[in-house]
Amino acid sequence: MEVDVDYFGFDLTSTAQSIAALCVADCRATDGCKLFVWTRFNGGTCWLKHTAGAKSHLPGSIAMIVKKVSTCGVQELDVDYQGNDIDSTERAYPDLCCDDCKNADGCTTYVWTDFNGGTCWLKSAKGAPAQYDGSVSGSI
Repeated sequence: MEVDVDYFGFDLTSTAQSIAALCVADCRATDGCKLFVWTRFNGGTCWLKHTAGAKSHLPGSIAMIVKKVSTCGVQELDVDYQGNDIDSTERAYPDLCCDDCKNADGCTTYVWTDFNGGTCWLKSAKGAPAQYDGSVSGSI
């Protein structure tokens, strides 16, 4: 994230958002979007761009490159979805849980914790969300 930075031109579209953090989802949902510049224009505007043009100083703006998410969607940090466990797998890294969930019949959600060096808890549904420091959750 770059504060007080604008990248000139190469706009795909613009969306109205009151804060820059909300531009991330807009960019991910827009084909070809690789970055955005948020400004205070009209109460908050995301300028979704396919290329970073010439860099310039623009007070109050926020620029950010947006990486596309995997086919498993956005991962959530420090959230456990309680119950609905159908299986578990030993995995050192949470990114490996996605494929395990895809390959398990009925799995729609996973939660990774550092239990036993790393465990993916494969779930049939999202249960009640609970704070669990260090966990990583995702859905397919």
